[in-house]
Amino acid sequence: MESAIYNAMMALPASFYWGIVPKGGENEFPHVVADPPSGYPPEYDSAGVGTEPRTCRFHVWATNVAEARDLMRRIEAAFVDQSLSLDSGYWLSAQKGASDLAIDPDRGPNQERIWHGVLDLEFQIVRSSSE
Repeated sequence: MESAIYNAMMALPASFYWGIVPKGGENEFPHVVADPPSGYPPEYDSAGVGTEPRTCRFHVWATNVAEARDLMRRIEAAFVDQSLSLDSGYWLSAQKGASDLAIDPDRGPNQERIWHGVLDLEFQIVRSSSE
């Protein structure tokens, strides 16, 4: 699933990072940081085949509100009502969960305002029997 997300993010006009921004990257705008998709731990649901909900949180950082909104819209459009190929398992759906957009208390490298958007997408996948 992570590779499907990564591939979709490469089409965005922004830098993309998993989980953490490398040193120096925090001053590149716009950029998107994705928290890896959550899911049930193996000890909770260890059946070979089953539907599994996963949530991925996307953080959008931009120096103007229009750019931040546009990136959030593009991320949502890349997954909701789409059919993606997964390395294993099958893609069922994605739904928009929570979203928020606000001015961050920090300033950019040139003292400009920074907008921080948060978008949660809830994915439904079917695990294959080999997972």
